[in-house]
Amino acid sequence: MPTAEPAPTRDDDVLRAVHEAALGLLDRLDPDEVLRALAERARVLVRASDAYVYVVDGERLVVRVATGRAVEKYLGGTLARAEGIAGKAWDEDARVLVDDYATWPGRSSKILPSDVRAVVAIPLRVRGRVFGVLGVAHDSAGGRFGDADVRTLDLLAPFASIALDHAERLREEHENERRFREQAVTKDLVRQMLQRLARRGVASGGMMRDIGRDLATGGKGAIEERLRAFVAMGLGDMRLAGREGSRYRFEGSGLLERERVGAQASCHLPLGYLEAAVGAVEGVEALGTETTCQSMGAPRCTFVVAPRRKPT
Repeated sequence: MPTAEPAPTRDDDVLRAVHEAALGLLDRLDPDEVLRALAERARVLVRASDAYVYVVDGERLVVRVATGRAVEKYLGGTLARAEGIAGKAWDEDARVLVDDYATWPGRSSKILPSDVRAVVAIPLRVRGRVFGVLGVAHDSAGGRFGDADVRTLDLLAPFASIALDHAERLREEHENERRFREQAVTKDLVRQMLQRLARRGVASGGMMRDIGRDLATGGKGAIEERLRAFVAMGLGDMRLAGREGSRYRFEGSGLLERERVGAQASCHLPLGYLEAAVGAVEGVEALGTETTCQSMGAPRCTFVVAPRRKPT
């Protein structure tokens, strides 16, 4: 006789429900959509009245998603580390279950005890760190979360973390692609504009130097960061070759150069940029000279820039 298949168990139902919920989360391509879907699916799976997701923001938690009449008003609210149930779950990186929030000694004064009764909070981990906290709650005194409910949430949390990680990586890739496209357009426009000025002889050496200073205005960080911005604008390759005190030596190649005029070096724009960059870092006006130039047959362009000495 054929062996009868075993009847589905409660565990089978839980696994099937979590599996379906996980697939739904993985279909989301935006982190915010993942969080909203996570809260709603968790609420439905354990038959809770409310669900929410806190996200770590520095040394605090911020309510990013709240579904259910009792918790919707807390959207955007914050908790400190170890404050309330969510703060405790974050701080200890462990699940927290409370049957009666109103009488729980660790409750936060920011949450009205009449809004929620039984609460479960589960840490969400992304790339090895706690990214946030998933919480579900009952708003009535008779509501309780049993072992099966807790197990369901424990099973769902890792899938939610995978979905969040996937969505975050996609967002980063799209943002990097957007920035790359914008930088490419900016580089082309700047380079084309300056090349036209140089070819037509419209811009004098002094004007090109001023343009270089203007392009350096608004830069931030150490001199190396300012050089990276120079390269990102498509102005050529430039690096810090050495430094003695406040005297800087730079080397560049493929720079946007004017036509060679007699025996004079022609990289006025890069020189102006470097003068402004060094001046910003040193906090005083800086002046420089170009000592060798590729337009004159040198293997690379070299510049020396130092703060301007005050007259004694």
